[in-house]
Amino acid sequence: MEKHRDIDDAQTLLTALTAALGVDVAVTKHRRLFLWQTVRIHLDNVERLGNFIELEAVAPANSDLHHEYHLVQQLRSAFSITDDRLIATGYGKLKLRAS
Repeated sequence: MEKHRDIDDAQTLLTALTAALGVDVAVTKHRRLFLWQTVRIHLDNVERLGNFIELEAVAPANSDLHHEYHLVQQLRSAFSITDDRLIATGYGKLKLRAS
């Protein structure tokens, strides 16, 4: 398993990556993370877009995902997250569309 390392000079890394790849959009968000059973609940406040909830079920490699799907469905019901409220794109694309 790969370990995460702290970046000693984040600004230099950002400058190098921007020079190499460019930047289409920057997303600023504040996230609160909660855990219920094996589901991560992300409460995000995204600058200029608003508030969002993301449910992320963590599954073992051998899972058929049935249990994880059931847990997410329970949370969707508890939070009244209906299909018409789902957004199947990332914050960056949403921000580009809004500008």
